[in-house]
Amino acid sequence: MLLGSIATAVERPNILFIISDDVGTQLGVYGDANDLTPNLDRIAGEGVRFDNAYVTAASCSPARGSMLTGLYPHQHGMMGLSHFGTERMHDDVPKITPELRQLGYNVGWIGKTHIVPRAPFEFDFYNEDLDLAANRRDVIGMNRVAEEFLDTLDGNEPFFLVMSYIDPHRGNSDDPTPYPITGNVRFPRVKLGIPEQATSAEDIVPMSFLGLDSPEIRYEQADFYGALERLDIGVGDLRERLEERGLWEGLHVVFVGDHGPDVTRGKMAVYESATKVPLLVRGPSATPGLVRDEFVSIVDLFPTFMGMAGAEQVIVDPRQTGKDLSPLLQPGEVPWREQIFTEYITHVPWYFYPRYTVREGDWKLIYNTLGDEGRPNPLDLDKFCHAYFEVRKPKYDGTQIREVYDRVKVAPKYELFNLAEDPYEFVNLADDPNYQEIRDHLSAAIQKWREGTGDPMLDPEKFKAQERKGQEFREEYLRRQREARDAREAAARKESAPPVQSFKDDFRVGASRVWTSPNNHPGLIGSGGMTVPLNRNGMSMTTPIAGGSGIGNGTVKVAAVFLHSAESAPHPIHWGVGFSSQNRKFLQNMDADTVSVRLISGGPNRGQLRWSVFNDGREVNATWSSGRTGNWAHKEAIKLSMEYDTNSGEAIARVLREGTGELLLEDRILHHGITGFRFTGFEMTNFPSGVEGDAGAVLSFEYSHSNGGVN
Repeated sequence: MLLGSIATAVERPNILFIISDDVGTQLGVYGDANDLTPNLDRIAGEGVRFDNAYVTAASCSPARGSMLTGLYPHQHGMMGLSHFGTERMHDDVPKITPELRQLGYNVGWIGKTHIVPRAPFEFDFYNEDLDLAANRRDVIGMNRVAEEFLDTLDGNEPFFLVMSYIDPHRGNSDDPTPYPITGNVRFPRVKLGIPEQATSAEDIVPMSFLGLDSPEIRYEQADFYGALERLDIGVGDLRERLEERGLWEGLHVVFVGDHGPDVTRGKMAVYESATKVPLLVRGPSATPGLVRDEFVSIVDLFPTFMGMAGAEQVIVDPRQTGKDLSPLLQPGEVPWREQIFTEYITHVPWYFYPRYTVREGDWKLIYNTLGDEGRPNPLDLDKFCHAYFEVRKPKYDGTQIREVYDRVKVAPKYELFNLAEDPYEFVNLADDPNYQEIRDHLSAAIQKWREGTGDPMLDPEKFKAQERKGQEFREEYLRRQREARDAREAAARKESAPPVQSFKDDFRVGASRVWTSPNNHPGLIGSGGMTVPLNRNGMSMTTPIAGGSGIGNGTVKVAAVFLHSAESAPHPIHWGVGFSSQNRKFLQNMDADTVSVRLISGGPNRGQLRWSVFNDGREVNATWSSGRTGNWAHKEAIKLSMEYDTNSGEAIARVLREGTGELLLEDRILHHGITGFRFTGFEMTNFPSGVEGDAGAVLSFEYSHSNGGVN
């Protein structure tokens, strides 16, 4: 049991926590971006800027897990990206949002979370609309959603609002082609007309830590800076909305990046360009314009938020080593840590390449656990940034900068840098006998820290198991890609066959087809339809279509009539229908072609539709509907239907009132290339714990396929 905190009857301030993806110290106040971030620069001028702030790991999920738990990735369990299903947060970790809710805070999260499991973090308002935040990069739209959260408040309860902008992450550029030569996806320089006049390639100087210059590097960085400008515009617009509501004055604002930019020696590395991030704190207790040089970490955010909220205890778990930053918000000397640590275990499952760092004063040591073996970094450098390809040119043969980039591919056991003389970590002093005493001292510090924080990678068996897990996932991932490609090619070669006949099951009288539960959570057919007890943790049912051979083209349609019970009515249960090419987990399948839609019947997302689209095992569309239905009362049946046109890529979902046929909600998405469906079905999932009785029933299910053939 965690120690917890006790709420007291005091006035608690509002807190705004802004997270940006993939931005290191490129903001104007930190030097590189000049005048591209005036709104963030303004916040820095109104508060405290930390010039030596570090993430725990330069990977999204591990870093975000540290922000929310106050623990290092090897402690909280999410040592790599969460959405592959190989990494997940331990159940017993401390969680900031329940702690703040216990103190009376209303907690809202808008934008990317990238943590698994998410549910225990208990948001009062949650919107992770990845179409809005990731695909469209609609920073203004995200701010409108923030106002929806503010509208739910009664004015007496304090709020903790997390705005998690995805810019300047790679991907979802208006130009769908990858960069020439590198094959890597583009940064979206302009989205939805923002920024109006993006910085051109001719007007920038390449990031200093790259150590290289070329027209291609400048073009790629101009794209990055355009995304950075859009982030800043979003922050400025959010501020204006809060000012109009009278909420900015007295507001605690914390801005942080989750790691450095997605370029070579940035994201997924352990150099300063990867792990050092902007951290700005503004609020009533922060001295305007103050700059602090102390070593601070994102594990400090948990106790800092607890301190801002007036908690009696800012540390709630003995494993937490973070410190409340409040003493640093005022001028003067403060006793503080003299060393700071970072790590990298993995990113995608097969990027396993564990490294650890310590910085003490101007000295920094990197310990590469596989350095003795001379093993290459599994990072796909052939799909990386222009700098890596620039340095491979013959003119850099035998140069120091080539050696710098060679260390990215094959790292030595130790890398030692004097950051006062070599801030971009170009000159490795680890093998210089003049610095052996420093290297040994820092190496011992890393070992002591890992032992003190319970690093499982110290156990050779756990180390090998983590590595093996990534390799096995990679093999399975490539196998699925080959099978999906072969299936598409086979479908293209086949001639169209007669259309598949439709079927309909009325579960109140039985079932005409063979229904199975791929996740071993079946429903029970009775006189009231197919039911499932709430204590069963959900239901998933699928049945083969086209004789199990698969749909090659045409339009497929499904519809289920759902009836939920009085016991389930208040809860955010997911009622879904869809198609999949694999009979595994169905609507949450990540190793298949899948199109599904779910209606959420309770909670902050009540009445919204949630789309999930997977292509070759990769989630390519996960977004909420733009509208929502009204109350869906218990004992009232609704029909959730969805159709997908394999030719146009358009999917249409509708919510209808059963009996009258009244249209309650309609939503559309567009995504090409999802083919090979062999199963269809429905789900009722995400059941609450500790609630007895039936969730409700599926009264009927129908399917049809037209204008196409069978593989």
